[in-house]
Amino acid sequence: MLHDVGTDTSSKFSVIMDSRMNDGNLDLHRGLSGPTLYTNINVGKGTNALYSGGPSRSGANAAAGTTCAMAVDPPKSSYPIGSCSFGPVINLVGVNLKPAEAKTMCKTWHYERSVNAPRNLYNSQLARRKAQAAATQLA
Repeated sequence: MLHDVGTDTSSKFSVIMDSRMNDGNLDLHRGLSGPTLYTNINVGKGTNALYSGGPSRSGANAAAGTTCAMAVDPPKSSYPIGSCSFGPVINLVGVNLKPAEAKTMCKTWHYERSVNAPRNLYNSQLARRKAQAAATQLA
């Protein structure tokens, strides 16, 4: 059974995190949704891990700034990723792509295979902002 999590048309600044699926899909859903942060998600088998719904007339699969951080472990999809037509500026961090896939990736995409980073990027960023705000109040 294929499970799907994703954004809908014109949604903005979504965070999808801390999930584990048997055969999952991170549906980027076109229609100007994004940027979206997918973090600490295991798609399991991931046969269509980055498949996007919606008609092609609705635009690119993902809006600029969409980030998969430690999200697809490992990414497998019958739909090719890395094409500039998939989305203008996509960030893949801690995602284990094959070297050949990484070399042919769109030049405006950012890719880091191995990073020393927290599994949940959102929680890490939130904790940092709260610590900075607390330090400012004490000063």
